[in-house]
Amino acid sequence: MAFVNEHISESSDNWEKYGMLQIEKFVGPFSYSIPSTCTIDHERNIYLINVAHKCDSEHRPTGLTGWVFSWRGHMLWLELEAKEAWNWGTRNGAGGCKRCITRLGAMGEKLHDFGFPGKAPEQLPDELKKQRTEILKDLHAALLAARAKISSEFTTYELTLEIAE
Repeated sequence: MAFVNEHISESSDNWEKYGMLQIEKFVGPFSYSIPSTCTIDHERNIYLINVAHKCDSEHRPTGLTGWVFSWRGHMLWLELEAKEAWNWGTRNGAGGCKRCITRLGAMGEKLHDFGFPGKAPEQLPDELKKQRTEILKDLHAALLAARAKISSEFTTYELTLEIAE
């Protein structure tokens, strides 16, 4: 089965199913943004939810977003930095974007450093390190599906993912 976008809200059963109260505590009040959709592959038990946006001191978006990526029962934290986008505002043509994974690792009790340097970009648990290629492939597919609701005016859409060093 492929990834699909589903509506979620605080009044739906999905809110509890996806652990949104715990996620909100993890992210913290300053960066958390209430999600309205979840990109999910029901058959493989994988879902992706955009839950945070980093802003500067003037409250302008910096291009850094925080995501929860539940991969086969493992709750992962993902930070993506916007690098470039092309053909925004163009209908019926090709479009795309480039994003950089600045952090990918297991979710802990509380996140104190969303968007701040100082931790290694990739902190996959030992039991997932052997499955890194498969995780990144599934992540790419989920991000493409998540972007589909935004980029539906394009006939084709390309997503390039880099990994920070």
